[in-house]
Amino acid sequence: MPLAYDFAIELSVSLLAATDSAARARLTASAVIQLLPDSACIIHRLSSVEGEPAFLPVGLAGELSLADNILPASRRLLAPLSCEPPGTVVYSSGEFAREDYAHVHVSRSV
Repeated sequence: MPLAYDFAIELSVSLLAATDSAARARLTASAVIQLLPDSACIIHRLSSVEGEPAFLPVGLAGELSLADNILPASRRLLAPLSCEPPGTVVYSSGEFAREDYAHVHVSRSV
């Protein structure tokens, strides 16, 4: 992996050259998996679907796919992110079950 400074410059140049937010989200997700080997990353945007807050995927990278493209903001793992003000959420692996992230098809353990 290149030096952190070079990596940051290359990412910044790519983000500035990207034509839309979906392209920037894909670049950011790719950067995350480069920094965290053997990982995958999904970037969601908080939006509204049928008048209800929901998270929509806008970029992903790594060995995963999505079963659902719309995640209600009320889901247990995501609900704290849609609060005012949003907070940082950190979970240990024992705090959630497979059903909490069943919308993500991963080929490895989470």
